[in-house]
Amino acid sequence: MVTEVPIKEIPKGNDLNLIERRIDEVFQMVKKIDYERGMQMRELRANQFQISRIDLLLKRSIVLTEQAERYWNVMPRNSDINMYSSKYAEAYSIITEAHKLEL
Repeated sequence: MVTEVPIKEIPKGNDLNLIERRIDEVFQMVKKIDYERGMQMRELRANQFQISRIDLLLKRSIVLTEQAERYWNVMPRNSDINMYSSKYAEAYSIITEAHKLEL
């Protein structure tokens, strides 16, 4: 069964950029804490907020994949092929990193 997502709930390009910036901000906090403690955190908790490093990585890869799709669907096929490819390559490397953490 395929569930359709209403168009108003699909993030726009600017929304994707904002989501990407927020994820990056959280990653920067995590990396700072990693550096201060001298070890890699697997999970971030603050009051009601709780997210794992793997979840962050997967969310970032989803955003990158969506951005890549938009380059492919909006731009003429030959114009931004490098951006399309680089976004997918980055998403793939992030998924690989998440997989390594899960093992």
